[in-house]
Amino acid sequence: MDGYVNHFSKSSRILAHVKVDKLPFKFSSGQHFTLYARPKDPEDETIDLLVNCKLHQDKVASEFPITLYSWSPGMFIELIDADIENFDFYAGLQNEVEVNDEEVPGEMP
Repeated sequence: MDGYVNHFSKSSRILAHVKVDKLPFKFSSGQHFTLYARPKDPEDETIDLLVNCKLHQDKVASEFPITLYSWSPGMFIELIDADIENFDFYAGLQNEVEVNDEEVPGEMP
């Protein structure tokens, strides 16, 4: 394999991710992202939760439901408020974009 990823595969994959540790959260590039959330307590049986966010075409922020243990179909621009004390959140990028080192840990390909 030479590392080539065709356009169809690239459009449906998470290409980079970062753990959301503080709010509000958005990429400095303005790039949209998807969210993944899971409870910090393994005994927690929560199925979904509301986050306050701004999606790709939203003019103002509002509550948006996300299902836990699955990447959200929402195209987020900014995550404004969420229960980061009780849940781990991850932001995933689906398009190639240059991000700075503070946003995505580790070495980028």
